[in-house]
Amino acid sequence: MTINDKLIGLIRTGVPALIGSAIAWLIAQIPAVNDIIVSIDAVLAGADFGVTVLGLLQVLSVALVIAGYYWLARTLGARFPWLEKWLLGRSVIPTYVTSTNSGVHFNNGASVKDAIARLEGAE
Repeated sequence: MTINDKLIGLIRTGVPALIGSAIAWLIAQIPAVNDIIVSIDAVLAGADFGVTVLGLLQVLSVALVIAGYYWLARTLGARFPWLEKWLLGRSVIPTYVTSTNSGVHFNNGASVKDAIARLEGAE
């Protein structure tokens, strides 16, 4: 992974996390939602988790909203590529390199040998 790929990965992770957290906060401001969370907290208060159940519910809720936002952004981005840039911060997907028993492969299925052969053929 190049530094550019790492930066793209950070942007495509950070933007949905920030937007998802903001959406979760806005949802929590709805009185009915807050009442439901407090009610669940009251029911589960008997369990001793070492932290408040309300805190666990809030963390779980934020994580679910972030995951839902990311899924929606990727789904819409597959259909409308121009929209993915606005929803995830970048439309470019970073290139990940994986290592297997048969050698190193890029996320598009090409091996390093294939990439080198293409570069040599381009000369």
